[in-house]
Amino acid sequence: MSTYGSFLNLVVLGLFTLEVTGSAMQTGMVMAVRLTAGLVMGPLAGVLAGRHPRKHLMIGSDLVSAGTLVALVAAPAGARPTLLWALAVVLGCGQTLWSVSLRSGLPDTVAARDLSRANSHLVAARSVAMLLGLASAGVLAATFGYHAAFLFDAASYALSALLLAALPARRPGRGPARDGATGHGPRLPGRLSGIAPIIVAMIAVRAVDAFGSASHNVGLPVQANLVRPDSPESFTALFLTSWAVGSLVAGRWYARRAARAPQRGAALRFGAA
Repeated sequence: MSTYGSFLNLVVLGLFTLEVTGSAMQTGMVMAVRLTAGLVMGPLAGVLAGRHPRKHLMIGSDLVSAGTLVALVAAPAGARPTLLWALAVVLGCGQTLWSVSLRSGLPDTVAARDLSRANSHLVAARSVAMLLGLASAGVLAATFGYHAAFLFDAASYALSALLLAALPARRPGRGPARDGATGHGPRLPGRLSGIAPIIVAMIAVRAVDAFGSASHNVGLPVQANLVRPDSPESFTALFLTSWAVGSLVAGRWYARRAARAPQRGAALRFGAA
């Protein structure tokens, strides 16, 4: 539900910003602020996820995101251009904190032998949420307007928080054994020096990926208004839905492979991809 909300507002926020400001430059800047907020939150999110129950961090992220979306809708028209910047910061920080809390909590919840399958299922679920969020964004905005789309988005975050509230809270390092037997697996800080080059390489890969994502997140609303000025929401939703379908198919394929065979050479395949 939270991922659904994130991809719903990814489309709606770009289109709404372009409509409110009338400027491709400001649309790009709002998106840049959102990404920068996520970048700044990244290291802090790791510290918070290592010290506090991740469930509480995820609930807080969802509720703050929902509240800011409601505030944007309720604000006077003259205040909305300013609130867009605040919304970009909140969504950027909240999405990063939520994602880090989810991913870092998985090894404390799932045995090491099941991590590949658990990750593949998370990717598949995320792809479904992505697909639904991208596909419904254009329909909601075109049919009911941007305000209704933002309120629906806020409701998805609130529902995510409600679902998380029903789960048991786990503090870092207190989940099931990392090795599937007893005790807790080796702590990351003790192994950091041995995997530092891998971390640097992954950061580089993610940086290149983020560059492409940022360019199309800004470019698509502009292109949609040029190609389909009568319904830019429909063009954007169709384009991104096609992309989401590819992600879903790849996620399900990997889930099947992870269930059938040990994941030897997974790092090499990841690098090649």
